[in-house]
Amino acid sequence: MKRFPKSCLTVGLSWTLLTVSIQSAFPQHHGLKSDPAITIRVYNFAQVSARSLIEAEKQATSIFQEVGINPLWVDCPLTHEESSNYPQCQQATGLMDFHLRILSQQMAERYGKRFTTFGFSVPCPDDGRGCVSNVFLHRVEELAKRTGATLPGLMGHVMAHEIGHLLLGLTEHGPTGIMRAYWNREDLRRAALGHLVFTQDEANAIRNRVTRRAERQEANQATKVVVTE
Repeated sequence: MKRFPKSCLTVGLSWTLLTVSIQSAFPQHHGLKSDPAITIRVYNFAQVSARSLIEAEKQATSIFQEVGINPLWVDCPLTHEESSNYPQCQQATGLMDFHLRILSQQMAERYGKRFTTFGFSVPCPDDGRGCVSNVFLHRVEELAKRTGATLPGLMGHVMAHEIGHLLLGLTEHGPTGIMRAYWNREDLRRAALGHLVFTQDEANAIRNRVTRRAERQEANQATKVVVTE
């Protein structure tokens, strides 16, 4: 399998009609209080509808809450002029903050990825701040139309896959589950049933890595010295 310097998700399948209806019982922006929380700053360059984006975030949230991680989604500005309308995005980026960019077709084509590529993530080291994942909206839309899948459900899984790369700190893909490089018809069927998730080993690795990040960030904050006159 060809390897890329940056992680990417591709989907290979026979284009047999597959009706997918994915729903999530988890409310947006709210998770279990006992779960460590990460913040995902979302840049909707592709201008996907607010309703579809909310549903996609719910789908990704349910996947991460199965792991024991509580993602908090924050909409961010696309231009400097809009910055004042998004105060949460103006805060300093910490170890628990990640970026997700939803790219338009024109933006996605600049990266020269194969037509089966649905997104990619920049490698995220243990001490990385503001690490970035990208989703190619037009590719997800095309796949949804070909398979009968819902756009929000499919996009939520792609988002979870790419953010999974950031939380795992890996560019490699797994042999099974949501971190597979190629999703076939069976994978999409499992997604429809809510069974396309992280493997147990991946879930353990994500929890451990996020916990270490949280502890490191807490330690950094505790050692800050505030000087007052």
